[in-house]
Amino acid sequence: MTTGEAIRVFCQECVSSHQKKIIENCGGEMVLATKKPCALFKYRLKGKGNLKAIRKNCVECQGGSYEGVEDCITEDCLLHPFRLGKLPGDSMGVHGRLILQNRFKPSGDRMIRV
Repeated sequence: MTTGEAIRVFCQECVSSHQKKIIENCGGEMVLATKKPCALFKYRLKGKGNLKAIRKNCVECQGGSYEGVEDCITEDCLLHPFRLGKLPGDSMGVHGRLILQNRFKPSGDRMIRV
């Protein structure tokens, strides 16, 4: 499952509906419980999703605790695999891959350090 798919299904569960009209008008511009906008609101209908938005949503779910997100045991949550801000099975993370992409450039058959 991609980040975008996970966000859309999470939003469907949040509003308890699969109807597009209800999801469009979910009220996520301002969440009553937190008095903040929903981190996932702009990804609820389309797009490929955003790991930072998922991470922010998880931190809010854990009462602002980053440690709570790391220790989260709610594995039936669709966002759980993405909660640490990286793709499942990606030990390096997005930030680490970007660093490597910018530090090494291909030269023929081998990589050279810049």
